Order: sequence, then structure tokens, then C-alpha cells
Amino acid sequence: MVHRARVALLVASLAASHLACGTSCPEIVAEREAFARRVRADDGPDARLALPFSLMDRAIGAQLARRPPVPVALPTDRLGIPLTLSLALDRVTTRAAADGRLGVTLVLQLVDSERASSVLELEVDTSIAPALERTSPPALRLRLAPADLGDVRPRPTADGTRRLGEWLRDRLPPLARRLATDEVVHALAESALDFVATSIWPHARRPLLGDAPLLDTRFVLPDLPIRTLTLRSSRSALVAELGTDLPDAAPLRPGFDRPADDRMTLRLSGGTATGLVNRAMDRGEVPARFDGAGKPRGDGPWEARLGWQGGGSPLIVRLWRTHDGCRSASVAARLGLFLEGDRVRVEVYDGRLTSLSGPAFAEAFAWLERLFGDAFAFTFHTAAFVRFAAGTDEVQLRLARIGFDGGDLLLDLDLGIAPR
Repeated sequence: MVHRARVALLVASLAASHLACGTSCPEIVAEREAFARRVRADDGPDARLALPFSLMDRAIGAQLARRPPVPVALPTDRLGIPLTLSLALDRVTTRAAADGRLGVTLVLQLVDSERASSVLELEVDTSIAPALERTSPPALRLRLAPADLGDVRPRPTADGTRRLGEWLRDRLPPLARRLATDEVVHALAESALDFVATSIWPHARRPLLGDAPLLDTRFVLPDLPIRTLTLRSSRSALVAELGTDLPDAAPLRPGFDRPADDRMTLRLSGGTATGLVNRAMDRGEVPARFDGAGKPRGDGPWEARLGWQGGGSPLIVRLWRTHDGCRSASVAARLGLFLEGDRVRVEVYDGRLTSLSGPAFAEAFAWLERLFGDAFAFTFHTAAFVRFAAGTDEVQLRLARIGFDGGDLLLDLDLGIAPR
């Protein structure tokens, strides 16, 4: 079967080369130069990164500095029960917000210092505008300082009034506890909560929160030449849509991927993925020149770049030889993706010549036979995509899944946090 396929490929090569033998060397050189001058034809987004709120909360929790609690005295002296609580910052959580912003909630605890138990939770809601840092690689920075809260006041959680009422009833003297109706206890709890929000919070927030940023985390983004960044929220994640200057990139279809199990999801269009490989070839990070046997060689006569067309044979391999017998060809191929530990192996197979220019080239056929008979493969580290630090901890990402979805490359990444 393999022998017949190679024979058929050879016959097609010779027939196509016979038909195209009139192509001149200057025309092939011009073809290669035109490919180098190609520009972006469509607008993005070319990549979409979904950061689950639950994942961001874990990262924030790892770097959130503990603040000492602040004593809080409730105005219950007239009842004969001087009550002293403590107000503490328990955690910071993220949530959906308007486009371009990220919702942030500070969760405070009112603590019964005597019994070392939580009385209720209070929440302070605000939102921030994540900033794109055009570093190499680029990063999404989330920063919240106490001054950014403005005059926002804390509010109790849904069962806060009930919980505080139960605690107050339990602390009343026995006679007052028997006489106090539910309505009286509820009114007392509401009065205490209003006092905390309007009288205690304005004076306690600076001693509790300090002046240093409450949140300052950088999420390193895929190493793309980012042209545009659009942020929006799904029900469970912050979604960053990235437009690039990659000339090969193709826009993703509208929508977003729902992250599962706290996984970060990265989607790249096929054109964006091949564009990244072409950029790596341009930089010398991936072999781009080869000898006649298809072996990488820095001064090899053959040069290769990639393209993307989708369908059953989505990958296009473009080949040029611009001196010592000019030739060019395009080959359509299929792809296989295999996850091996922290690496991805990409196999290119079932190559099919789609165009051919220049004299008959048995030499190029020898390369194609090697390329697709033995399966050309390359690997990359998942660290090339997303990584970040959180305070004194290092956030480690492991690739959990990779595959194609409707012509796009889809990656799921698991999060682990460990001391540096």
C-alpha cells in the first residue's frame, strides 16, 4: 500500500513538473519574495484564552498577604452586653463584570474573638480593568489597591442578617433573651450591620487593608505579536481574545470555550498555529532550510514554510529552491497530535502535491518521501504558552489535553501551585 502511494506520488510529481517546467527561476524567486511580503488580510481574534474565575481565585489566594484583624465594638452597651468583634480580610474572589473589566470581591469576616468563631461574612464589590503589558512574552496584569475601592461599603451575604441575629440572641442576658422577639433581634442585627458599614468601615479599612496593593498578579499570555486585546466574561471565566499581526493567522469563529475542572483553555486558529511556526522559522528557532534528503541544514538549498487550509488535509507545506536549479512546490498533508508528558508531538503524514513549478525534481521527491514516509515531527514545551508567578509561589501549568476542534487547536492546561 505504501509503495503504491509513493509510486502514485512520483507519477504525479513527474507529470506536474513536466507541465510546469517552463516556470523561470526569476518567477520562483518572485514567488518566494511575495510570500515573505504577505500581510494580514482579516481581523482577529486569532487566539482565545479562558481564565476560570476559580483558577484565578486560587492564584490570588496564594499571593494574598495576611492582614491582622481590626477590633470592632458594636453599640450594644445600652443593652448591658458590651460586644467586641474583629474585622478580618478573609479572601479576594473574582467574578464576571462589564466588557473590559474584571469583577473583584473582598470577603471580610466578623469574628467573635472570645470564641474564635466567625459571626458572618461581609462583601465589598468593585471591578478593575486588567492591563496588557507588551513585554516578551506579553502579560495580563491584575492590580487592585485599597484606594481603588472608593467609597464602596461592605454588605452582608444573603444570610448575614440572620446569622448576626442568632449570634446577638445567644449573647443576650438570659432574661433579655427570653423577652426578645424575632422582630426585635432582626432589627437589632440590621442596626448593627448598618453601624458596621457606615461608622466602623470608614475608620477600620485603612488599618485592615493598609496601603499596599491587595492584588497584583501577572498572567503571562501566549507569546504572540498581540495587536488587539478584548476582554469579556462568561459565567465562569474571564475570556481574553487576542488579535495578532501574524500574516498567516485566521480569525476564530465567535463564541467561547467553557473551561472544565479549573482548567485554563487556549484556542488558536489553525492559521495562527502555523503562523507561529513560520515566525519561529524566520527567527531560526525551528529548522527552515534542508538538504536534498530532507535533513535540516542551515545552508541547505531547500526552504520551507507552512500554511493552513482546513479540511481533511489542513496543512500546507510550501517548498522553494531559489538557486542551483530553481523549483517550488506545495504539499497538502494531514496532522496528528500526541501528548507525551509535558510535550506535544505533531506528526505530518499523507502528503499530497498540490502544485509544482520548475524542472523535474527527483531530489525534491526524495525529501517528500522522507518527510511523509517516516513522518516529520517536532516538539514544544507547554511553558511556551502560559506561565506566571504568584507572590512567593510558582504557578505551574501542565498540558492536560490537546486536539483539533473545527480546524482550531484547542489546549486545556491544569494549574498547580508550589513554593519557589
